[in-house]
Parts: sequence; structure tokens; C-alpha cells
Amino acid sequence: MKKVCLFAVIFALLLTACGTPAAETQADAQIETVTGPNAADFVGAWQDRVSQRATMNLLEQEYMSAYTATISWGSSATETTVWTLPCAYDEQTHTLTYTGGTKENLTFSEDGAETAETVWNDSEGTLRINDDGEIEWADSREEAAPSVRFVRVYSETPSQEAFVEEYFHVIGGVEQGTAGASLKLDRAAYDAMDFANRYQLWNADIPALRDAMLAAWESMSDEERSAFDANFIDVVRQIDLALDDYEGIKTEFEDAGIGDAMQSLLEDPFACESWRTLCAHTLTMGNSEG
Repeated sequence: MKKVCLFAVIFALLLTACGTPAAETQADAQIETVTGPNAADFVGAWQDRVSQRATMNLLEQEYMSAYTATISWGSSATETTVWTLPCAYDEQTHTLTYTGGTKENLTFSEDGAETAETVWNDSEGTLRINDDGEIEWADSREEAAPSVRFVRVYSETPSQEAFVEEYFHVIGGVEQGTAGASLKLDRAAYDAMDFANRYQLWNADIPALRDAMLAAWESMSDEERSAFDANFIDVVRQIDLALDDYEGIKTEFEDAGIGDAMQSLLEDPFACESWRTLCAHTLTMGNSEG
């Protein structure tokens, strides 16, 4: 989409007001800037509308201004091809570009054992959002790339009831100052992060997510909301500590019986991003600009 540069229009009007002929200001008035998809527009889950068999998960790497696209094509129940593309956003072309793209063929035995064969690890290419909102893929080595058209798909939005029972009540149910409260807080932290991961909130339809969350919040009593407020920051703090240095806090989760389960969540980038999404929108709940 193109927009007329506001500064150029104002400058042209000033020149005209000072007696400058319109012909001399026309070029300035026609100065344009080109805009396009930003980096955040690429993040999410996508599916090839043509084959309905290729999927792509595209996730931003925390604190790195980098993105990873993972494309999967399941040719059978025991064979899958996976492309891993380490991307960077190009502000000039409004595309994601990459070098060092890899392609692997994965096979699975009857007992679930996985075998990976690297086909290449040196491809380069781009991911581009076209005018129809689809992602087009170009790769220096993959011949099938031009025939793929990825369309956006969203994760299931938790219902109002799920938000109340599986999130707000879980955190609000910890009674501070009672026996075993710290263990219950650890359990609530795990359950909150697991809730975000089960619904894959990193890929949520944000307006629908916020509507369901706010409806759930408003359906609760003042006492229920107060109980959640009393514990939420402690839960956030506990998860932050676990994300920063799990080894230093792992024994607390082990005492709660969820040491390995919590570690699995922390090692899953999609689970971590799902929690960040849930946390951020909880903090801005009710703010239409959040």
C-alpha cells in the first residue's frame, strides 16, 4: 500500500501560499513512501492452501530480532520433511530473508524412534506476504517452493468457562499464608503456563482472545477477582525466575511434583511465547489498545 508523504504535502502547500507556481511544487506533492507488512505480520501458524499438507510455524526469537520458520510436510504416517529457515526482516523489501536454510527427511519407526537425514543446510531465500495476505516462498534449492501458498490459521480460542476454571480460578485458588502455599503457588505457575501452551496462545486470534478473557473476568465475583489479583504477580515472578535460571529454582517445582513437567514447558519456545502472550494480555485486559 502507498501513502502520500505528509511532509511533502504540507511543504507544497506552503510553497503555493508563498506564490510558488503549482508546476514547481507538483513533484514534491507526488513524493510517496512505500509501506508493507511488518515483521509481526509473519509470526504465527500457516498452512498451504493448495496441498493442505504443508504447515509453517513462524516464531520470533526472544531478544534477537530474528525469526525461525519451520515448514513441515507429512508425506506419510512415518515420513516427514522439515525445512528450518533462520530469518531476518528486511525493512526495505518488507520480506523475511534467510541463508543457511536446512532440509531434513524424518522417518519414524513403529516404536516411535526418529531418524533424521539432512538433505541440505545451505539454501537461501525469502518469505513474502502478497496482496492476498498469503505467504509466498522462494528458495534457492527447493523446486516446490514457488507452488506453495501459505494462509494464516489461528489456534482455538479458550472459552469463557475455560478462562475462569483453568486460569483465573487456578491462580486465585492459592491461599497465601497457609500451609503448603508455596507449593501451591508453584503448581499454579505450572498450570497457568500449561494452559497457555495447550491452547497455543502464541498463535491466538488476539481480538477473540481478549474478548473471551474479558468476558470471563466480568463473569466472576469481586471476591474471585480479588483472589486472582492477590496471586497473579507472584505467579508471574515465579515463572520469570524459572525462565531466567531454572536450575536455581528447580527443587521448588520438584517438591511440588512437577519438576520435569515444568522443565519441558520452559524448553519449548512455543510454550514460552504462549505464556508471554497470555501474561501480556492479562496485564492489559480491558485496554482496547493493549
